[in-house]
Order: sequence, then C-alpha cells, then structure tokens
Amino acid sequence: MNQNPSTGLSIEVSALVFQIGQRRCAFPVGWIAEIVAIAALDKLPGMPTILEGFLNLAGTITPVVRLDRLFQLPDFSPSLYAPLIVLKGLGQPLAVLVEKAEAVARFR
Repeated sequence: MNQNPSTGLSIEVSALVFQIGQRRCAFPVGWIAEIVAIAALDKLPGMPTILEGFLNLAGTITPVVRLDRLFQLPDFSPSLYAPLIVLKGLGQPLAVLVEKAEAVARFR
C-alpha cells in the first residue's frame, strides 16, 4: 500500500485502463468526461500527424489525438468502433483515440 509521506494516508486511484498497440496505459477516472465510439471526423489540410481529426461532440469541436503517434509507437488501424476517451478539465474537451478501453481498475 502506498502512503503519502506528508500525511501517512494511503493513496488509491481509480483509473480507466486502455490499450495502444502492445502497451497498457491508464487515465484517472476523474479526468474522463465520457467514452464514445469513433465517428466521422473532420480533417484539415496540414494537420499535425498526432491529430486524427476533429469530432463534433454535441456542438463542440473536439480535437482527437492519436497517442500512438504522440509517443512514437507503431501505428494501429482504428476499428469501426474504436473508442475515443474524452478528457475534461482542460478548458475544452480533448479526445484521445485508443485501440481498446479495457476496464476501470484501482491502483494504490
């Protein structure tokens, strides 16, 4: 069990575990607004390669980032129902394209 050195209290975090290629990663649940299936994305000429495109999410233009390209991992071909994890608390929504959302896990 991990303890915060300044308080002596144990720290536990619930996080959504997801997969990008052969890597498993996680975002704390508190960072996540929602998970949606990939939809038709708008693409603009000259976009950086880490952007897959832009999603119209309830009238809000939301950039979709490819973590595989951001972290220089092998590219994957998104399936028809590939998940987009929409993050909150950044001023405006940001979605990340992942290969598979697995489960919520608790970490200490």
